[in-house]
Amino acid sequence: RIFCLILIMAGTIFTLEVLGDPPFLADNFVQTGAGDNISLAQMVYWIVISITTVGYGDFAPRTLLSRMVTSVFIVIGVAYVFWVQFQFQEAYL
Repeated sequence: RIFCLILIMAGTIFTLEVLGDPPFLADNFVQTGAGDNISLAQMVYWIVISITTVGYGDFAPRTLLSRMVTSVFIVIGVAYVFWVQFQFQEAYL
């Protein structure tokens, strides 16, 4: 079952990457003072990956304030994942 799920997910992402985004979902990038091109969609993806502790390293905040806020968000994300698992355990055990 897990192998089928992995194949379906991989095939879906592959297809979406090959087809590209439809025009109404075009990502609008903003250039930062450091010269990076970022978008809100990119940052949503990045923060979800970061708070679940996967952290691919494809983006890293450059300003001190964004690094500090990111650190807080990661701690909150890890605590939330722990809390959800604890609630699940309490409900079913």
